[in-house]
Amino acid sequence: YVYLLSNDGTEISIKYEWCAKHVESQADELQRVSVSTFAWSVKQLKQNKIIPVEKLSNLPSDASAEKSIFDAQGIKSVILIPLIFKKQMVGILCGDSVLKERKWEQDIITLYKLVGEIIMNAMEHKKAEFHLKEHQISLEQIVKERTRELEEKNKKLDKAIKVFVGREL
Repeated sequence: YVYLLSNDGTEISIKYEWCAKHVESQADELQRVSVSTFAWSVKQLKQNKIIPVEKLSNLPSDASAEKSIFDAQGIKSVILIPLIFKKQMVGILCGDSVLKERKWEQDIITLYKLVGEIIMNAMEHKKAEFHLKEHQISLEQIVKERTRELEEKNKKLDKAIKVFVGREL
């Protein structure tokens, strides 16, 4: 899953999800959820900490809300990777195992971190392209307005010249 924080940082929603055939989607249930629901994990992730959980019973008592949610979804193991942009957490990359408990080896953790960075770069690139396009449209509108104004002023100038000179140029 890829969760993204709302602009004000108070809510989190699944933006992208991939599920194996035997796994039920959670995207509809996990939209606009208060960040306070995941207080323990969000605190860790905002400190740029990765949270690999082999067994839900390994979660600290402060993470009882997260444990309940993961348990209700049938999750046996989970890994949470902070998505960081300009030193701020903007989302979470989450992987889980519902069939069996899983030990998150360092090479898998490194792979998740790399995927998280690729996702962040792609999302920020897309956002930058969108803003550039908006700016381009705005500039094109300004050019059209200025061109129209210049055409009107040129017509007035042509009339003034005809009156002054008394003939067409």
